[in-house]
Amino acid sequence: AGDRVTALISINPQGSYKWTNYSKGIYINSFLQDIKEIETPDFSVYRVVANYRSYIEQTIFSKASDKNAPILIALSTGNKGYINPVDQKHINNCGVSHIMSVSGLHLGIICLSLVKFFKKLKSSDKIVSVAGIISMTLVVAACGFQISAIRAAIAYLILFLGDLIKRKGEGLNSLCVAITLIVATNPFVIGSVSFLLSVSATFGILVLYPMVAILLGKIKIVGKLGKLLNDALDVALVSFSAIICSMPFLVYYFGTISTVSILVNVLVLFAVNKALVLVAAGLVISVIPLIDILSYLLFFVAEILTEYFMWVIRSFGKMEHSVIYVRKEMSLFWLVFAVAIIIFSYLGVKKRSERRGAK
Repeated sequence: AGDRVTALISINPQGSYKWTNYSKGIYINSFLQDIKEIETPDFSVYRVVANYRSYIEQTIFSKASDKNAPILIALSTGNKGYINPVDQKHINNCGVSHIMSVSGLHLGIICLSLVKFFKKLKSSDKIVSVAGIISMTLVVAACGFQISAIRAAIAYLILFLGDLIKRKGEGLNSLCVAITLIVATNPFVIGSVSFLLSVSATFGILVLYPMVAILLGKIKIVGKLGKLLNDALDVALVSFSAIICSMPFLVYYFGTISTVSILVNVLVLFAVNKALVLVAAGLVISVIPLIDILSYLLFFVAEILTEYFMWVIRSFGKMEHSVIYVRKEMSLFWLVFAVAIIIFSYLGVKKRSERRGAK
């Protein structure tokens, strides 16, 4: 990583992945025939990032079992190359591919966990914001600066900078700024499937979820399991909002609809949340000689959680009707359906607020 190579190549057509490649800055496909020269610069950001990602992968492989290490690596860096094809198929069938692609979910878990930690130490707002920015940068670098992570990072950066200058950020504005900056830098990014899915899902969470939550606000479960069930309902609403708004792109590009996605998200997200935090803490502790032994305990607990959520994913993923295949022309129907739900939700919230105002 970071080397400059002079070589003889033959240029090939881009094929069906042309626009996806363009979004990644790949404008030419070629076949390497002969390397003429390799020049290694004294310093390269690419090499630093590659070594950082390599350290994460090697540490996880050394502290976790061969069975769970591939999942924890995908969870931490977005590198799904170590996951066996059968597990990857189950993950896709369950509609939980987002937990293996570093995005707003992962940034939120790591950054907000760190923010809560510093707030418990009664640190100043500036220290909390700086810690959030540093942790955000490390997470984005760990995933190799993937588009979905960059989009989320810009939104979080606006949030943390707003705290530094004592101005409260607004989620939808932050998303729009992130989209504008990314598209201005690389217009071809609109051909990136991961970018479109990330933006549409985030839009659903920011716009549709609050309205649905208001309309269903009266549904509160009481009793000993009340908090757990209410949290599960909240996760289901978030998943529903993200899925509805990203469904047109899922159908158009993949032609699939997961029938178990919302249920599986409810069952696994809490475990994914805890596992990711434990892995992050274990990676940090592993570089401190005196307390390195504690990292094995953290990874052990993370593996227990991984065993649980992968058991859920495998159980539902191998079900006969866990995924439905449809024609990509159906994406237009899902687009109209998503817009209709957003409009009706908006009208419902507006009508409810008018009734309250009349009272």
